[in-house]
Amino acid sequence: MFKSRHFPYMSGLLFFVFSMAAHAQPQEKILQKHMLNTPQHTQFCRQFESFCLDRIVSRFFKVKNQKTQFYAIHALKLAEIQQDAQGFELINQWNFSTYQPRTQSARWAMSEQSDDDKQLSIFPKLFPINAQDYAVGIVQKWQEGYSGGGMNEEVVDFLQLKEKGQYQQVFQNIPLSMYRMIRACFSEEDYQQSNDKCHDEYTLDTQISYVKPYTWRVKYHYQADYSPTSDSGTRPINQYKTYLLNDNREDAIQLPKGWD
Repeated sequence: MFKSRHFPYMSGLLFFVFSMAAHAQPQEKILQKHMLNTPQHTQFCRQFESFCLDRIVSRFFKVKNQKTQFYAIHALKLAEIQQDAQGFELINQWNFSTYQPRTQSARWAMSEQSDDDKQLSIFPKLFPINAQDYAVGIVQKWQEGYSGGGMNEEVVDFLQLKEKGQYQQVFQNIPLSMYRMIRACFSEEDYQQSNDKCHDEYTLDTQISYVKPYTWRVKYHYQADYSPTSDSGTRPINQYKTYLLNDNREDAIQLPKGWD
């Protein structure tokens, strides 16, 4: 007669696995560029005319690891789209064209931007704000040109996406990225001593991860690499700084003064 055997550790293991699954952290939605073929593009424009009316090219994205979930970005409009055998189905859409990032300010850019000069765009990634909802970033870019160099800087506001095209700001004035190149050679002697490196270069990169509802961990990586003829520094800088972001204040993140 066969008798079943009970393995206590197996029930504990199963409980652990299911418990881990139940408490798995929500993941960001990475939007990967996706090219529509001609029939798909024709069908898309027939269903979503507002995304195809002007000369601005709509960008179409597939959610990574999702076969049927897509997003379309057209200027400051975002559409969530599901694909099935019959074609595309609109799930939700948001229009951020009237959104004003009133508290966004540049750290490195020297010039002020008027409302007409603001360069706003939608960041192509969705960040979890709780177990069900996501936030999208509205990015403002500053660009400056120097003699023999230049600078790009980006600052972002995050808006929680809600049903029926509604949205709500959750975080504001968050430094996102920076690249700056400054000329360091001005004479024949400088060029001879530069070892073919005649610019100081600075970069700022950002990594955002979910911690708990309405709380993110924001990790910054700042680098400065100097020319041998630089007046700004001699030893390269390679530093990290991490913040816990859980408050919607314009000064929620203050980068180190030494990163100027």
